[in-house]
Formats: sequence, C-alpha cells, structure tokens
Amino acid sequence: MDRVLFPDLKEKDQALERAFYEQKGIAMKKEFQQVQEKKRISRHQQETGVDTDVDQTPFNDGDEMDLLLLPADDNMPRIEYDLLTTSGKMKVLQLKRFLIARLKSDKDPSTVEMMVKGSIVGNELSLTFIQRTMWLEHDQPLELIYRYADEL
Repeated sequence: MDRVLFPDLKEKDQALERAFYEQKGIAMKKEFQQVQEKKRISRHQQETGVDTDVDQTPFNDGDEMDLLLLPADDNMPRIEYDLLTTSGKMKVLQLKRFLIARLKSDKDPSTVEMMVKGSIVGNELSLTFIQRTMWLEHDQPLELIYRYADEL
C-alpha cells in the first residue's frame, strides 16, 4: 500500500537514517547493515559478473542464539567452553554430535540425553523451537542439560 501512495518514502527514510547515524557517529541498526551489505554484494555481482548469493550461505539470516551446555551432575564431564553462540536452526542431534566430539568420547550420540527444565528433548527439534516452546526466558541463554542415558 505504501508503495502506491508514497513510492519513494522508504528509500528517502533510509537515506535520512543513514545520514543521521553518520552525523552522530552511531553504529547502524543490524537490519540496516544487512540491507546495505546485500546492496553492496549485488553491485559487486553486477560489476564483476560473479554470482555469490549471500542468502545461500549457512546461518545468514540472523537466527543466532546463546546456548549453555551443562552436565547433569558432577560425574559427567564438562566441555571447555559451555556457553555457545549457534544457529537456532541447529537440531538436537547435531548438538549431541558436537558434544560427543568436544568430550572426545567414543560413545554414540544416541546415548546422550538433552534436557530442558527436566524434560528430555527429541533429536528432531531445533534450538529455536525449544527456546520458544519450553525455555521461555528469552533474555537468558537457553540451558540444555546433558547426560548419558546408560548412566541413569
């Protein structure tokens, strides 16, 4: 609707916003930076004829989230860096494989259980889904507790 009534409004608004940020020495909003980067890459593609589609690179849509991986008890080993920033698209099974690799364990990823607030989560669930449906403390990193199923 705005395109019909005010065809140049969005472009003018973005130009004014960019000028304001430059004048005040403030970093641009993340969304605006992404738009600018896509425009820059598009110009580069037109000039060079090289097709490098940014949208096809993995984890490029701003879905990053913080994740805390903690052992269920003191008998379970901890990974060196337990606070991670990863894509919300990551599935629990992928996270289990990552955990096994970090623990330098020879166990199968299927022997690891991941829990959120005491409930075991399935391998097919994405971290974003878990955060939105089970975690609910969106201002805190998602806490996943891990344990070996055979050590119950």
